Amino acid sequence: MKGRGDLMLQIQNLHVEKNGMAICRVPKLDASPGERHAIIGPNGSGKTTLLRVLGGLERDFSGECNIEPTLRQRVYVHQIPYLFRGTVMFNVGYGLVARKVAKQEKLSTVRHWLKTFGLGSLAGRRCDKLSGGERRRVALARAFAIRADLILLDEPLADLDQEGI
Repeated sequence: MKGRGDLMLQIQNLHVEKNGMAICRVPKLDASPGERHAIIGPNGSGKTTLLRVLGGLERDFSGECNIEPTLRQRVYVHQIPYLFRGTVMFNVGYGLVARKVAKQEKLSTVRHWLKTFGLGSLAGRRCDKLSGGERRRVALARAFAIRADLILLDEPLADLDQEGI
């Protein structure tokens, strides 16, 4: 977004329509690096659709949507997070392996995020044996581990108990 100041993203007149029905409308949204924004509204108001547009998963829209971070520099954590087969540690480190991060740096980063999200004791547990809140924390740890420039969280605190927040 050269020439747009220090904006990380800029939306003008975003409109998403499905089956002839408007499901998301955003007249204007600007965000600078380091800012945090919450999207609130009733069920069906287009919050997830907006996040999918920002994450590059929804491309059928009209209006202007300029996002500085490349798709590789963005991460979107779904409402119902998908985890890969394998352990918690494998899942948290998956994005780092895909980015060819050196083994020692990967292990250090994974351990940091396991600790941060209270998952240290679950590192060796298979993901198919986790509760909903534990699965959510694994997905959040995996998202933060890759140090993305833009992190999009769809209902990030759903399923979490007080300890997980």
